[in-house]
Amino acid sequence: MQLLRIEEVQAHPDDKVYKHSRISGVIFLLIVMGGGAALMVNTYEKSASKVGYYVGAAIILFACLFINYAAAAFRGTNWLVRMSSTGLYVHLRSYLNYKLPPEDATVVFLSFPEIRSARLIKKTQTVPDPQGGGRTTTQFIRLVEMEIQGDISKLAQRLGDETGEQAPMEKKWWGGSSSTVYRDYPVTVVSSSESGGVIQIRWSATPHAGAFLEALRPYTTILETVKVSEDFGNVKRLPREEQEKKIRELDAKGQTIEAIYLTRQAYGCSLAEAKEKVEGWRKSVEAGS
Repeated sequence: MQLLRIEEVQAHPDDKVYKHSRISGVIFLLIVMGGGAALMVNTYEKSASKVGYYVGAAIILFACLFINYAAAAFRGTNWLVRMSSTGLYVHLRSYLNYKLPPEDATVVFLSFPEIRSARLIKKTQTVPDPQGGGRTTTQFIRLVEMEIQGDISKLAQRLGDETGEQAPMEKKWWGGSSSTVYRDYPVTVVSSSESGGVIQIRWSATPHAGAFLEALRPYTTILETVKVSEDFGNVKRLPREEQEKKIRELDAKGQTIEAIYLTRQAYGCSLAEAKEKVEGWRKSVEAGS
């Protein structure tokens, strides 16, 4: 195992590259901007109220703020895994966080002999709807799990450091300045020891996870697919320790909005208090790592 900066990755034309989809971000922007434009046109034709102008303009402004979100998928760093002739380059940093310090080691190289086995995990996850009303939403998540031979403690440490990264402040067109960090972490260490460990890659790239595992099959053992279900919808009924554990799990997966909502449900606190609790739990984990 070797940790690398992204510019140190030895790309080759014959590499199999698994990238994040560029289509979804573009479709999102087109739908939002199209909806805003349609609302403004409809208001103009009916001339009944000027409210539609303001709402439409607000929607288009909202879309403009998310242009960077869509543009990130077109950058050269939007890949999740590169498969070379000798092993895998796995991108630890979310492609959305391309503005974070480039000198960080954000890629791990795993030679094929280090990969003991790999498998697909199909996870169905029920979480509360952030808009409230007692509703829940169901998410379908694909994870590639790999058992790694050798000490991966440095990888676990690097991933812990990544959760604490701060983006540089940038001046905005309206005169202020801000920074943006996406709580999106595609790689997690499930277990680690001196002899080896297990990592999971949340698969959001194309080609799909099944195609990746088939390409990996000549180099390691591919285990049977596992199907699991997780229900975060009834956290309020659980004991306090279990509640906190479930909320931490959601936050660790980058689902901070859902984690804060669950905290408000479970503890009956305000939005600010819930956010403070979630951030406090996260900092305690980072300090412990």
